Amino acid sequence: MSFKEYFGIDSPLIPRIAAGFGGGFGLKGSLCGIFMGSVMTIGIKDGRNDMKDAKALATVNEKVKKFSDRFVKEFGSRDCWELAGYRIENPEQFKAWVASGGVKRCNAMMRRTVQILIDDFLV
Repeated sequence: MSFKEYFGIDSPLIPRIAAGFGGGFGLKGSLCGIFMGSVMTIGIKDGRNDMKDAKALATVNEKVKKFSDRFVKEFGSRDCWELAGYRIENPEQFKAWVASGGVKRCNAMMRRTVQILIDDFLV
């Protein structure tokens, strides 16, 4: 089940809105797309509908801070290049990352992150 289904969202924007997150935003090795997608998921759950809703913003910020700490504790970083162990913006290193099973490792990290979100941040 996707978080789109989990939240009962019927919008063609999800997952399109995060399509460029992979590989640290457009294969640049920057901030992990799994991490940023998780931040968006927390926002979907607890975000504000009114820009003046300081309480909702405070709730999201607190959850994101805690999630960020948990993510780093679990995986060691929020940065794709550190998590991957390769500079995937470099075509040769990207090929080496793929050959080393990088996609499989990211998929496992995504599954673990989903479980963390469900267990601890979407309650």
